[in-house]
Amino acid sequence: MKKYTALEAAHEMELIRQELETLGPAPDVLPFVVGDVTSEALEAHARANAGCFSLADDEGACIENFLGRHSHGQASVNVINKAWSGGVLNSSRVGRGVTSVPKVLGSVALTVQPAVLADVLGHTGAVDRGFLARFLVVRPSYVVADSWAPPPISGWLRDEYDMAIGNILRLCHPGRVVPAGKDEARAEEGEVAVVRLNPQAARLAQEFYEAHAPSEDDGSHGWRGKARGMVYRIALALHLLADATGQEIEADTMRAAIAWYPYLEAHFMHACQEASLPPEAKAAERLLQSIQRKPPQGAAESGRDLFQRVRGDSVPDRAAFDRVLALLADAGWLRKAKDTGTGQQGGRPRENWFIHPSLLRSVA
Repeated sequence: MKKYTALEAAHEMELIRQELETLGPAPDVLPFVVGDVTSEALEAHARANAGCFSLADDEGACIENFLGRHSHGQASVNVINKAWSGGVLNSSRVGRGVTSVPKVLGSVALTVQPAVLADVLGHTGAVDRGFLARFLVVRPSYVVADSWAPPPISGWLRDEYDMAIGNILRLCHPGRVVPAGKDEARAEEGEVAVVRLNPQAARLAQEFYEAHAPSEDDGSHGWRGKARGMVYRIALALHLLADATGQEIEADTMRAAIAWYPYLEAHFMHACQEASLPPEAKAAERLLQSIQRKPPQGAAESGRDLFQRVRGDSVPDRAAFDRVLALLADAGWLRKAKDTGTGQQGGRPRENWFIHPSLLRSVA
């Protein structure tokens, strides 16, 4: 080992310092996958990961942040909106200066309660800026957590899925679906990876696009307009899962992507309708589901027992529950029996409610 004099050591340290200065500041080390983040923090994560991020959360707390939890109700959805189309993200903030992400790309996977979707629908700024329209929504059937277990996944399927995802992650560039001939110059520069539609797939995509032109007031909050482009993304995902190195999307893959549209449209509209329902309507649906899961012994059940099935924040007392009963009675699901006398200690009369036979037969 070479021994340095004090002067030589000082000179060596100066050379190292100068070399380090030429490297610039150390890059931020931030994770690629995030959960409960603000819009500003999400931008920082994207900037630290070459413009890319993955937002995944099992509660969707980030939605409250995007809707203005920390900004007096002002929606901050620019990062998500830009990431949907790979746009340029420029921002200027006091104390942080000017920052820029040439191309921000993100994937978002959230499991949220209907109340979160209701918050988005109730936020004019988020809806008007197309925040909700950028999401594919799937509403699962009601599941009782302690009585349901997913079927086991076969080892073959797990291995195939792991291999497919691994092949995608090893790709050099984020994929894009573009018609043949478009963006060729940018592809040669290595900025994007072009996956072409073969002529048959391109024709199917064009026919679908023209056949599903949205109207100005179709009740989808802009979703149908965005969904036409989402079909291309679904086709790309299916293509990459089958062959991550393939350069051309076949007609069968495009047909499979288009086949997803009715399913996704129905789920989006149903979820939005459910989220927009008044509290008594949501409680009425929960009550019907509860009766289906655990039917009464006979054809009727007491009002008190029915109340206990859905009692909670949205139905805190009998006054609120009476509105639920009235709604179901008007719809024909319940019919009030004659009063059977006063309750204990002279309270409100005891009441029984007959349940529509078809509802009971559905669980027989």
